[in-house]
Formats: sequence, C-alpha cells, structure tokens
Amino acid sequence: MLGGIKLADEFIILENTPLCMIIGSKNKVRPGKTDRSLAVCFRKEDPIFKKIGFEINYIYSVCLPPETIAGNHYHEEKREIFYCPFGQLMIVSLEDPKTTKRKEVLLSNKIGSEYIKLIYIKPGIAHSVINTSDQISSLMVFSNIEEHNPEDDFPYEVL
Repeated sequence: MLGGIKLADEFIILENTPLCMIIGSKNKVRPGKTDRSLAVCFRKEDPIFKKIGFEINYIYSVCLPPETIAGNHYHEEKREIFYCPFGQLMIVSLEDPKTTKRKEVLLSNKIGSEYIKLIYIKPGIAHSVINTSDQISSLMVFSNIEEHNPEDDFPYEVL
C-alpha cells in the first residue's frame, strides 16, 4: 500500500504480437489529488515480467527533443522494455527484418489515462522511436544487459 493506493495486480497484457508485447499498468489517482497519478512501471514479482523471461539488470533513460529519431537497429541478445515516463507523443516503430511485418505503438504518459503502456520488444525485432510532440519526451529502457555491445547492435532502418 502506498498512500492509500493498492500496488498489487498492476499489470495486464494489452496485446501480444510476434513483434512485441504491450503491457498495461493501471494509472491510479488518489482521492482529492486529481492533478497527478501514480503508475508502477516494474515489479519483479509480477507474473507478466516472469513470462517475458529475462532479468532486468539495467535501466536507463533517453531524452528526445521534438522530432528526434533514435534507434533504427535490432538486437539478438539484448532484451528491452520501453516506457515513456514523461512526454506526450512517442511513436515506437517495429519491423521484423525477416518478414518485414511492421507495427507502430504510441507511448505517452498523460494524467487521467487508464493505463500507461510498456512495450517489450521481442528478440531480433528492429525498432526505432520518434518524439512527434513539440516538447522534450523521455524514454526509459529496461534491459537485461548492462553494457552496450556493438556486436549485438545491428543497423536496420525502420524510420
């Protein structure tokens, strides 16, 4: 319990595709405090994170100015979950280099939305993000690998 908000059963699978799994975390608003919300972005014991099947060892944040594109690559070993803790319009574009199947997912974190979204990008799926808003947005990345490994960073233009 945190300030009167129950923290159990936070996560649900909103969508599970060959490219990614979209996980929802319920946004909670405390009575009398409608100008803010709380959403848990990770809880190790949650069955959804056990289902993903990797241990999160490293968390980092990337700040993206408006219209900035980042990524355009894929990994075979590195596992990543993306979350937008701050910002309005962050589009994650995904493509399977083997089948060219594509998907776009909108990430945002707005007070009053029912869920925040986390995206687990499956191994071998190329990914790129773009901040389509007119303000700086932030992307938080949860990963199984602590160091950047250039041997597991394969360029692939998605955007």
